[in-house]
Amino acid sequence: MAPFPTIVFVPGAWHSPECYRRVIDQLEAAGYETDLVHLPSVGPTQHLPDFSADVAEIRSHLEHLVDAGKKVVLVVHSYGGVPSNEAVKGLDCASRQSNGQAGGVAHIFFCCSFIIPEGKSLLGAFGGNDLPWFTVSADRLEVNPDRPDEIFYNDMSEEDVRAAVSSLRPHSYRTFRSLCTYAAWKEVPSTYLYCATDAAIPLELQKMMVEDWAAGYPIRTEFLDASHSPFLSKPTEVTAAIRRAAATSAYFQIQSPAYYPEPYEMLKPGSEHQWRPTPQQPGLPNAYLHEEKISRPRKDLHFLSAPCAPHQEGSSAPLARKAMPCKMAQVELGDQETSLSTGTEEHERQNDYEVCWEEDDPANPHAMASKRKWVIVSLVCTMTVCVCVTSSLYTTTYNQIMAEFHCSRTVATLGLSFYIAGLGWGPLVMSPLSEFYGRRPIYLVSLPLYIVFLIPCAAAHNIQTMLVARFLDGLAGAAFTSVAGATVGDMYTKSTLHTPMLLYTASPFTGASIGPILGGLINTWALWRWSFYFLLIWSSIQSILVIIFVPETYAPVLLRNRARKLRQETSDDRWIAAIEKLDRSVFKTVLHSLYRPFMLLFLEPMCLNLCLLSSIALGVQYLFFGAFGVVYGNAYNFGSWQSGLAFTGLLVGMIMAVLIDPWCCKLYPYFSRGHKEEGNNGSNEPESRLPPAVIGAPLMTIGLFWFGWTALPSVHWIVPIIGSAVFGAGMIFVFQGVFTFFVDAYPLYAASALGANSFTRSTFAAAFPLFGVAMYHKLGDQWATSLLAFLSLAMAPFPYIFFRYGKKIRSRSRFAA
Repeated sequence: MAPFPTIVFVPGAWHSPECYRRVIDQLEAAGYETDLVHLPSVGPTQHLPDFSADVAEIRSHLEHLVDAGKKVVLVVHSYGGVPSNEAVKGLDCASRQSNGQAGGVAHIFFCCSFIIPEGKSLLGAFGGNDLPWFTVSADRLEVNPDRPDEIFYNDMSEEDVRAAVSSLRPHSYRTFRSLCTYAAWKEVPSTYLYCATDAAIPLELQKMMVEDWAAGYPIRTEFLDASHSPFLSKPTEVTAAIRRAAATSAYFQIQSPAYYPEPYEMLKPGSEHQWRPTPQQPGLPNAYLHEEKISRPRKDLHFLSAPCAPHQEGSSAPLARKAMPCKMAQVELGDQETSLSTGTEEHERQNDYEVCWEEDDPANPHAMASKRKWVIVSLVCTMTVCVCVTSSLYTTTYNQIMAEFHCSRTVATLGLSFYIAGLGWGPLVMSPLSEFYGRRPIYLVSLPLYIVFLIPCAAAHNIQTMLVARFLDGLAGAAFTSVAGATVGDMYTKSTLHTPMLLYTASPFTGASIGPILGGLINTWALWRWSFYFLLIWSSIQSILVIIFVPETYAPVLLRNRARKLRQETSDDRWIAAIEKLDRSVFKTVLHSLYRPFMLLFLEPMCLNLCLLSSIALGVQYLFFGAFGVVYGNAYNFGSWQSGLAFTGLLVGMIMAVLIDPWCCKLYPYFSRGHKEEGNNGSNEPESRLPPAVIGAPLMTIGLFWFGWTALPSVHWIVPIIGSAVFGAGMIFVFQGVFTFFVDAYPLYAASALGANSFTRSTFAAAFPLFGVAMYHKLGDQWATSLLAFLSLAMAPFPYIFFRYGKKIRSRSRFAA
């Protein structure tokens, strides 16, 4: 028998195993035995109902080898990892040894492959949607890759790309929807090769599968700056990585001292194989630890983490895990003794001392006490309310400002429009900056500026000063319409985020509704400047509380700070955080954040139409800040403070929507029946997030017609206020549905989709007040409101259209999942 394992190659979809030829030739030249598996699902006439034929073919090859007593390293790529996991069941070395049989699968090498949990299919694990680069036949039996030159081979020469593309064959579509019943990586030692420039399975998704879905299991990882097909573009590096995996598998299954001299034993508690150190030698072999560590190990596998750095009094070293330095393992390969490195020098320099979270690390924002989290959420939400009160409270000062500065109402209204423009455009810059420097530095800079720019507003002696100061104040306040939401998201997991994020989402809209109520009371009995004095006092107190009680919550920046402290305390420059490895400039990142939202608006009909719907909603709300005074003044002779109190209806409607939302969430499965697939209720589809918007859009239209045609002297004033409450509730439902849909439908571009929404709705909110009062004077209260209602009615069907047909639309999208 060969002194090292046999290497079995399983290709991905559309590929022949000959795609591995460059790697195979190098391995065979080094004395390895190889075996190639042709997948039955690849070929123009192979319309298979599921992946069972692929599983059977792979298993046939494995059984032939292991029954001959051979140890196998299984190399799988992309889709090939899915049927391969199924095929390994019962053929791993540990299972066969327990039955007194020789041979077995000793190691699985996942080459930028899919790792799918039990009970899910490949597509089902990602929400049931076709991958963005799929081109599926009309009969849904066959699938081909769109732009394979860009998706699979983006780091190869044109000649190699042409040859590779010409070798691709159609693949049976239904294999992607076969449910997995076994996860071999829980039983068999495995290696995952991350490919940094992979356009088919982006690096973020590769890490999600390994660090989240396979968290706590003994998967070693390696990193390669390559595309989705590294065996073609970098065969030498892939060959070396496979040989390192072969060396690792030889220890775990053969127990050869030539590989790992430390005494280890394999235990089998319950139904899971877990590789545990003996009491004499705690920790893991150094060769295992040169890769990235398991990021969130299960509590019962805490011993898989690397040993802590030596404790220094007063040092933060115990709070950072260090990957132990690599060693060279002397491995006998055939007739020659070869020095096989357990990692390249560059990889060692990058990963040996990477700082990451400890299990239950108190500095991890997720590990904060619940009470502290809610204090932080309360502070950022109330500061957001304050910023948005500043926008609308100004509308109650129009009459006094017009009289003092001798300007028209339209010019005075520009103070509102400029502030909203600042709030809308600021996040395009502040959001990416917060990912470089953290959330807290943005607050520390923006909060003082926000207070400073309120001063010229309060002390202005001409309208020009007021307008410039309002725009700059809006830019400074934009931190709390963008970065504050990220602070909330930093502290909670996906399963616990809904309620705190809902409170934050509602804060800007409720704040804008509170402004006229407060402003009407202030400006009835005081000069307009007291409106800004009040805002100065409130925002100063609020800012002090935020600065004192809101810490940095962005994990990459916290780890960078820890790495800097360790470098200073230990005088060891090898300590490093993941964010410090990123090769990106602030300028390019900000520039990217500026143009990507516009690409989505111009190229994505779902993004454009839902942004228009939410923009109309916010535009109408801000138009009401001027129109309410006209409507209630004409119909009921309301004064300034009474017109301000009329906004109570809008506010109550929004609060009711927030309170009703948890109940609406329970109805999602009923709305999602049309999306049932693979035995689930469809709630994982992005479209299942749209029912609130489906309900909210008609409510907005109903509320507007109700308000417009009941604001008559012959009708009690409470009736139009109730109509405005219906509009307010519909508005919150629309925003909640649109925001959550964008996050699910554009998982890789969620920030850009939300940025596009922020830009469009702020533009509408800035523009609508400029023509609102004039429109009410020209058309009358009823028809002016009806015009807004008809505009809302025109957009109301889109949430339902996208709920019903969104999946088909997404299948043709360049950006959607």
